[in-house]
Amino acid sequence: MILEFLKSRLNKGLLPNLYFWRDRTGHEIDLVGEWGGLIHAIEIKAGATFQKILLRT
Repeated sequence: MILEFLKSRLNKGLLPNLYFWRDRTGHEIDLVGEWGGLIHAIEIKAGATFQKILLRT
């Protein structure tokens, strides 16, 4: 998943600037990046089956 974000950025001529973040207590964010002037935090999960409830509506 992260490689797909990286490929997309590089193909658009953007700097890779993708990060992982974790605090001292163990809270973490899988992917932090800047798109369109905004900072986005992305949590990446894997599962055996797709569940619609996981999508934000």
